Amino acid sequence: MGDIEKLGTVLKQQDNEQGFKAIKLIQAGKRYLIIDSPNPAEDEQTLPLRQLTLKWEALDNWLPKSLKIEASDDLTQWETLAITKLPFQMIENDTVLENHELTFKQPTLKRFIRLSGDEDFEPLLKALKSVSADYYHLKLSSPINWNRVDAKKPESARQYYYDLPVSIPFKRWGLEGQSKDSLYKGRLYTSYQPRHKQEVKEWQSRQSFLQYSLRTNNGLVVSRETRQGISQRWSREWRIDLEHDISEDKSPQLALAWEPLELVFLAQGKGPFKIRFANRTAQANTRMDLNKILRKTTPETVDIGTISQLSEVVPEKEKTQYKYLLWGLLAAAVLMLLFMAKGLLREMSSKT
Repeated sequence: MGDIEKLGTVLKQQDNEQGFKAIKLIQAGKRYLIIDSPNPAEDEQTLPLRQLTLKWEALDNWLPKSLKIEASDDLTQWETLAITKLPFQMIENDTVLENHELTFKQPTLKRFIRLSGDEDFEPLLKALKSVSADYYHLKLSSPINWNRVDAKKPESARQYYYDLPVSIPFKRWGLEGQSKDSLYKGRLYTSYQPRHKQEVKEWQSRQSFLQYSLRTNNGLVVSRETRQGISQRWSREWRIDLEHDISEDKSPQLALAWEPLELVFLAQGKGPFKIRFANRTAQANTRMDLNKILRKTTPETVDIGTISQLSEVVPEKEKTQYKYLLWGLLAAAVLMLLFMAKGLLREMSSKT
């Protein structure tokens, strides 16, 4: 029958096997991309498809709101697939924000995947170079907890400040609080404590981001940002600069996700007990073999009550302070050597 994408028609044998009926794959005004995921050999087990990666070249700003994803085994009966991640590309001031992954909410065993859309889908079809598939694999992950932080009263409709809670090793972050069909595009900044109190607080640019909550033909799709590339150390103060105005009465919330820590607490006697913790960068230092102890006991899961902060979180000192201290000691040593040499010269001159 030739290339399915060019043909656009499938002949299906009728139930009475007396003839065939033509089924059109193409609808007026729609753009299509049909991807064939061939079935494996008979002795191999079919793996469910979970994600497509689209590679393109020379693509301008593109965000596919009309994109619809469907799956089929025979190109005649199609079912809609919900998605959790959209491909997109945004370019501004030589900064490129892009995502090439199209992730399904549930993996599928269907052979054919059809991407369709309106005119906003056509630029991708012209720039598309290849499509690759990622099949489902078992991945064990720890549960993730979310915490939300309200913004301070904004100084402008585009700039928002956040004070993070006590240091937590968060894994992901995102903005929430806006209605559906909203888009956040901007840049994230974090501050650090200056070496001298009289100095003005400085902000360091950490990450450009694009987040969205869009109603597409496949339903609501909400993006999530990851922590990678934000900062090498924890920062309490955050600033987010958006490239567009939003209503002041709808300040976006900062959502932080982290993996809960597991605490092993060994004690004797009667409770209740108090647990205090300090420097988050301190390394564990114990001579006890916990595995051996736990094998001889029956651990109990207990709930920790309200956590109260006993002291202010002190920012880490800048490494440059130590550098200046070393240079100071070196300069003092050089001056001392010069002073001693001068004294020797005077002594030798007096003897001559």
